[in-house]
Amino acid sequence: MKNLALLAFIITLGLNSCKKDEDKSIYKYTLVVVDANQQTEYTGASTQKAVVVKIMQGSQMLQYKDINANLEVVTPNCVVDGFYIPNTTPQYKYTVNTDGTLNIYWYTGNTAGNQTVSVILTDVDTKQTIASTQTSINVAANPSGFYATCLKHRGRLIALNDNHYTVRGDFYHFESLNSGLTWGEGTATGDYNAYPRGLLSGKKAKNFSFYHAGKNTIYMNFGMGLYKSTDYGLTWELANQCTYKGSVISLVANNYLGFIEPNKFLISQEDWGLYLYEIRENNSDTLYFVNPLPDLSSAIKLNDGSILTCNYNGIVFKASNLTDNFTNINANFICDYLFKDNTGLVYGFSNNAIYQYNGSTFNKIADLNLPQNQLVYDVIYSNGQYYLATCNIWNSNSELPKLYSGNTISNLTPTNHNLNRYNTYLTKSANGSVGFQNEFGFYQFKK
Repeated sequence: MKNLALLAFIITLGLNSCKKDEDKSIYKYTLVVVDANQQTEYTGASTQKAVVVKIMQGSQMLQYKDINANLEVVTPNCVVDGFYIPNTTPQYKYTVNTDGTLNIYWYTGNTAGNQTVSVILTDVDTKQTIASTQTSINVAANPSGFYATCLKHRGRLIALNDNHYTVRGDFYHFESLNSGLTWGEGTATGDYNAYPRGLLSGKKAKNFSFYHAGKNTIYMNFGMGLYKSTDYGLTWELANQCTYKGSVISLVANNYLGFIEPNKFLISQEDWGLYLYEIRENNSDTLYFVNPLPDLSSAIKLNDGSILTCNYNGIVFKASNLTDNFTNINANFICDYLFKDNTGLVYGFSNNAIYQYNGSTFNKIADLNLPQNQLVYDVIYSNGQYYLATCNIWNSNSELPKLYSGNTISNLTPTNHNLNRYNTYLTKSANGSVGFQNEFGFYQFKK
């Protein structure tokens, strides 16, 4: 019996010893901040300088790849809801240095002041926290004038009257009456065409939205159709219907080319050509065919009434009016986008340069140097600043689209704002506020 008792004691001692060893294997790590981020970062952007940490086991530093753990960064920012925002971009990232230390970056969010973040290691199998540390940085208001807001939904952002914005997404509709500082509860829609899905991309899928204050009507493209709404985007009806040989048909459009004069904008159909949509305040809107020139990506009306346009291949054409024959002006660059500023000057953009039109030819005035596989998507002017948005070429693996700004066209430089890969669009309200969607699903505005 004594031998049995001794054996039981030895077994129990061994089990306890194994348990202690197991516990020790789970809680054996510590995280140590090697280099805290001492510089001031800005709201609504990813941190530019890393917080550097190392993983320790006693006095020995370990490689992250050699431990069975996941790394997480917890910030006081809005948590993006993955159900509403199917976004593969996390709100933090890390890189590994050659000496094994980790560079930690994160999205600063919308609150200025002292910001404390937690860096956490969790066991892959047990999900338990096995090590953690905290660090603080100073966050200041973004010098570009933008600030982040906390709307956890991806959708099309539309500027209405002054501070009134609406966002339309797959299943919900949101509104803000204070320039995005707060958003009302989402109204369910259940509309199959709610989210503006584009079957094409880049030059072939231009987002379009316009609020007509006189008619209290929003116009917007969903996929390859044009729709209108009279209740601030809650419900929509098809707008691009026209009569063809006595029958009412719906035009399938590839691109929305912008306004050529108040209440009139152009629509390009890949096979049939060019259409003009006219918004009429007292009568029904009209849509009619004007020219067989196909495959257009942007168009503007010059001060003399002539039309300048470019196609998907970057060829620039000109005609004296919409119904005249368009002729190739033999521009010496591939034109991705045409823009006319508030003074009437005309510019052409390529992925590496900006050109100015002098009435017959384009002359290079500045380098642009966009990221690889990106094109100019949209340019707007507001409050003395120009803003340029890029887009990714379809199926490319390039970095996120960028927002550029400058007080002149010739000095556009990248801001520290990335845009959403699937919804590159800028919108401007009547009071000049500029809104856009960034890669985290938040919306930002210029005060």
